[in-house]
Amino acid sequence: MTQLFQVARASGLSATEFTLRREIDWSGIYHEESASHVLVSPLALNSLAWSPAYNVKVMVGGRRETLHQGIGWISVERLVLSWGKQVVRWNVWTGSDQAKDAFTAAHGEETGNAPFTESEQRQIAAQFQDIKKYLKEELSLPKEQVLRIEEKLDEVAEASKRMDRKDWLVYLLGTITALIITATVAAPVGEHIFTMAFHGLAHLFTGGNGPPPQIPPRVIT
Repeated sequence: MTQLFQVARASGLSATEFTLRREIDWSGIYHEESASHVLVSPLALNSLAWSPAYNVKVMVGGRRETLHQGIGWISVERLVLSWGKQVVRWNVWTGSDQAKDAFTAAHGEETGNAPFTESEQRQIAAQFQDIKKYLKEELSLPKEQVLRIEEKLDEVAEASKRMDRKDWLVYLLGTITALIITATVAAPVGEHIFTMAFHGLAHLFTGGNGPPPQIPPRVIT
């Protein structure tokens, strides 16, 4: 349990944000607010086993639980570290109505998960070009910072050619939250980038027709 606690803390989670529970055959880390958990269960050793192995169940944000069977302790630590970082990202956006709308759109039954058409891919690229222009002309960001943001936006735009729309929207959100977590951008700037992207492309997820809606830039202070 002490090792799980240390790994969870290393992911960036505060010790007050999660709870540890131990039963006879498993140990668990829970983040109640986001409906997230990691359950670790050791497997019985046999005469051929060189080292302990574990089954691990992982859930983030109340989504489908994944099972990892028969893995070593180093892999357990990696899973817990990854889980903690995902929960940290969830925390960054819990106060953002834009993120809540995005997750609703990404996982709602009314949203299809078909690949983007070539026309929609061009709309995504055009919207990101508008965001880049706004970053350069309206925000006094260092050149290196703008280049880093542009690099990540280009990666997300390219991903629209191979990812279905629900997965892509989550990928977009994860990319921007990663920029915030790594201090590449301040949270208000990251939120505004996402706002411009999501509002400009919302019709791709709600089944609306016509050109993307335009929203006036918000002043970042």
